Amino acid sequence: MTTNTVDALILLSSPEAARDPYPVLARLREEEPVHRTPAGFWLVSRHADAQALLAGDALRAPEQLPAAGGHASLAMRLDTMLLKDGAEHARLRRLVARDFTPRRVEGLRARMAAICDRLLDTVAAELHDGGESDLHRSLSVPFTLQVFSELLGVPEGDRAELAECVQDIVAAFGSGRPDQLAVADARTEHLTGYFRELAAARAAEPQDDLVSALVRARDDDPDRLAERELLATLWALWIVGFETTAAALDHGVLALLAHPELPLDDGFVAEVLRWSGPALFSSIPRIAVRDLELDGGTVPAGADVRIAFAAANRDPRAFPDPDRFAPGRAGDAALALGHGIHYCLGAFLARAELAVALPRVRARFPALTTAGEPDWNPAVIMHAPATLPVRLGSDGA
Repeated sequence: MTTNTVDALILLSSPEAARDPYPVLARLREEEPVHRTPAGFWLVSRHADAQALLAGDALRAPEQLPAAGGHASLAMRLDTMLLKDGAEHARLRRLVARDFTPRRVEGLRARMAAICDRLLDTVAAELHDGGESDLHRSLSVPFTLQVFSELLGVPEGDRAELAECVQDIVAAFGSGRPDQLAVADARTEHLTGYFRELAAARAAEPQDDLVSALVRARDDDPDRLAERELLATLWALWIVGFETTAAALDHGVLALLAHPELPLDDGFVAEVLRWSGPALFSSIPRIAVRDLELDGGTVPAGADVRIAFAAANRDPRAFPDPDRFAPGRAGDAALALGHGIHYCLGAFLARAELAVALPRVRARFPALTTAGEPDWNPAVIMHAPATLPVRLGSDGA
């Protein structure tokens, strides 16, 4: 059915859904798998439909965003590869992907381990003598922020302030509220000014970081990045580079605490991303190029279509017993990191960060346990802890 019998956005904005969105997503997937929200966009929540749309040519980037002309944050998105198609998307992706490579990430593994170990020293001090630690603030956020900052080339003294910008921009994109968009616009202006200065500094004195590599792509490549494309790329990388991975690491810690018997291998990481990937649905609009006849209903041509990743990743048609955490069965069918030409460029970085951090948490604190329920971020597009309180069990140190 495609009638508006379920108001998914209202249901997902409840405190209960912030803690556990999956009952709402299951209801949406089974009762209204092609759902027109009161906000005007359509949510597609069955796995087969979602995968086909992500892999095919039935969706295109919007030519403009509603109200983008009045908001710097929305206008900036139009210059990113996320909202490009065809040859233009391929050009931008190639220029970024040639330096944002698995090899570059692999070269950071030893550094990731050192960062993680140092943060776990702080956690150990907090847990000493019966104390508690908030792993979200003491591990997940600083770990992913430091790793991505070093990869990109953001100096240590600038990171905390720039990270605050991300929280405000993501909140505004999730709500669309004019007051929050005004804050996001100011944050976007600050970020673009900062990255303009950083790019100029790297042009004068290149370093072994991604900003320097992208500046070279602007200056040396015959199919170079224009300045606005460079700034939009750096802005977008900063927005998506660490906060979502921090949430994924939080979910990974919760999974390892719930399943201490399971090996922390690549299958475990893949199942964390399927079972509890932080992105509930896409914040990026995609436009139907024609009427779409889907398994769950019909989407009209010209409609703004979003993929409900978290619902698709627990679709029983694709994953038997989908609510059970079962490493080894997700494979490449899970959509937590996208699919097709817009598959997440940083997927290998996110996997590497979880693969480095989770075994270290278990090895350092084998008796770790939760110390009460996490607080949860209320943003409707994300399932993300705001706190992750832990303590040591009575049988561990």
